[in-house]
Amino acid sequence: MKQSARMIASAIALFLSLLFVSFSAFATPMLDLAIVVDSSGGGGTDFWPKSQAFLNDLVQNHLPEANTRISIISFYNTADTVHRFSDSQNRDDISATIDSMIWYGGFTNTSSGVQAAIDLFDAESASDTEKAILLLTHNKPTRPIDNPSPCGLIPDIFQRSITTLVAGVGDRYLTLGGEAELNCLVQSSDHMTH
Repeated sequence: MKQSARMIASAIALFLSLLFVSFSAFATPMLDLAIVVDSSGGGGTDFWPKSQAFLNDLVQNHLPEANTRISIISFYNTADTVHRFSDSQNRDDISATIDSMIWYGGFTNTSSGVQAAIDLFDAESASDTEKAILLLTHNKPTRPIDNPSPCGLIPDIFQRSITTLVAGVGDRYLTLGGEAELNCLVQSSDHMTH
């Protein structure tokens, strides 16, 4: 499992580096990356420490620090922005935030996590900054009556030129149809991995 997570992290980092050619060419942040993490009940307690280890590896070893700002949003029944673009971008500080995150359980309210990322881009990102969402999930979206499909957020994503990447983790993601329900969020099938 550790090697699989490392391969996904490397694939995501390679994709980001190809997408945003040079992270150090500008004096202002070139990329704002919102990492939207599933902390719902579907993955169980075993999933959460693996998610934290994956995120720490991604942040510490695969994402350039220069001109890249990171935010982290946890979603379950609702969304919780645990690290903002305006917070310290020191990678050790971000790792400390990741280590302090809690597994909540509950519904997989993917829409709330993606909406929180859009709201954060609106509040803290410059209009000329590249924007990307990395959605890390272990399940398909579950929707109580008041929870719309994340596909309804496509106009907002496209209007803001946000690139969306989806990383599905574990067997439940595939067997329950997570990939089929979330492929609406990506601009290309190359933007999905599992």
